[in-house]
Amino acid sequence: MWKLRVCEFLAPFTTFLVGFFLLTFLLWLILAEVYSSILFGIILLLCLSFVWWLISPMVIESCFEVRWIDKESDPLLWNLVEEESKKAEVRVRKVGIVDFESPNALTYGHMAWLSKMVFSRGLILSLNASEMRTVIAHELGHIKHGDMTIITPLVALLTVYYKIAESYIRSRLERRRSPIHQLVLAAFAYIFFLLTYPQTGLLSRVREEYADEFSVRQTRDPSHLISSLIKVSRGCALRPMDKSRVEGSPLRCLMFIDPTTAISEVEEVEDLLSSRWGIDVERLTAFLGFPRGRTSEEYGFHVFENFRSHPDLSHRLEHIIKVGKESKMPIVVGLTRVG
Repeated sequence: MWKLRVCEFLAPFTTFLVGFFLLTFLLWLILAEVYSSILFGIILLLCLSFVWWLISPMVIESCFEVRWIDKESDPLLWNLVEEESKKAEVRVRKVGIVDFESPNALTYGHMAWLSKMVFSRGLILSLNASEMRTVIAHELGHIKHGDMTIITPLVALLTVYYKIAESYIRSRLERRRSPIHQLVLAAFAYIFFLLTYPQTGLLSRVREEYADEFSVRQTRDPSHLISSLIKVSRGCALRPMDKSRVEGSPLRCLMFIDPTTAISEVEEVEDLLSSRWGIDVERLTAFLGFPRGRTSEEYGFHVFENFRSHPDLSHRLEHIIKVGKESKMPIVVGLTRVG
């Protein structure tokens, strides 16, 4: 858990430093006095950070339209979340469904007791109840470990960078003349993204590993967590232009699986599943396996998608199998005994 704690400190601290130097520089240009600029920069940044922490869930929700459910509208999903949250001793304030065909899930919130868990329509249609339970437990792991409250405002900040840059790129693609201030803002957005994303991405990759481990230990069902990861990865790869990737790109650090990673590593994952563990993807998913024959460049990946937000799927599967073996849990995926 120490790796997670280090990343939980490093990511917001680095972002704070970037903001501090920017504000101090701007104040120095105005006040022409170093010590006053530093003092006011710290005070102003602390106030802005607090406000941003409060509104960050609303910034996240600006990227998608969610339909909030209750026990009456979807009793099965609600009961699964309720049962697992009681076992984990955490509270989920709201459960929602977003109209993405690509399977995925995310959990966000600026406080643990105000957490919100959202599932895509594609996820609910792709997984059975046992697999959904392991995904829910995985998401609850983020609340239990406390990383959700730290990464939510960081992802919200990345969302702002993304939207600023996207508006400029969209105007260029539509051959509209962009005002100079839009170009300057887009340039600053790219710079701040490059300065802050590496630490946020590192936190995201580390926290996914611990959440997978939490899911295995809580549900004692590594088999269905493995099959859910495979199915979700396959589902994302089959829908490369789904809204979850195109419109929800800045939210990748919050998702169960990064759609971009699922697309880019599609062939090596299927080969690994077959050669190393003997898992028949076609039989497991009841579809045509993973799509082949196209490169990631053909899907138009932009600069924000060139940075990984999740560990490789093979790494996650190996870690789950390791945890399952250590706990002496049988691991059977499809008709194949893995561990």
